[in-house]
Amino acid sequence: MAGPEYVALWYMRSHSPGYELCVDEREAAGCAWAMQDSGSAAPLGVQFSDGRLIDADHWPLLDQVTREYHAADEHRASEPEPPQRNICDPFGGRDLTVAESEPAWLGKPATAEPPRAG
Repeated sequence: MAGPEYVALWYMRSHSPGYELCVDEREAAGCAWAMQDSGSAAPLGVQFSDGRLIDADHWPLLDQVTREYHAADEHRASEPEPPQRNICDPFGGRDLTVAESEPAWLGKPATAEPPRAG
């Protein structure tokens, strides 16, 4: 049984080229989107094992993945925020807000409760 056909995602980071091997083109497109979104690198394109190259500026799957991530972000933004609670970090006592679904033992209880929606 043959292994996966890896592709190489090429990018620029700190004025130097680099690459990341990905299992397939979809994974490479997802990594390229994440690099663009975080500003950590600028995708150059994808190289296939058969020699094909697709420039990032003309990469249909990267465009599709970008639209999918933006649609998912819009959907998440339209959902109500889950219930929150305040805690203090156990190393310095700094306040932060976390979802009520986080483990009860996380951090230390805070003195103030988060504002209630509504």
